Amino acid sequence: MWRKRKPEGLGAPARPKSRKVTVTVLILLLVCGALMPLLGLSLVAVVLLDWLVIRRIKPLKRWFAA
Repeated sequence: MWRKRKPEGLGAPARPKSRKVTVTVLILLLVCGALMPLLGLSLVAVVLLDWLVIRRIKPLKRWFAA
C-alpha cells in the first residue's frame, strides 16, 4: 500500500561522488564476508540473483528500479 501512495522523489540514494567511499564500503564487505562465511555466501547469492534474474526480467527490473 505504501508503494501506491509514496511521495515522489523517494527511492534509492544517489551514488556517492567520492570513489573512496565506494571502495571503502566494498573492502569492508569483502572483509566481513571473509570473516563471516554465511554473510559472504548471502552477499554472493543476492548479487547473483540481481545479475541473473532481476536485470533480465522487465517487470522485476521496473519493480526494483534496477
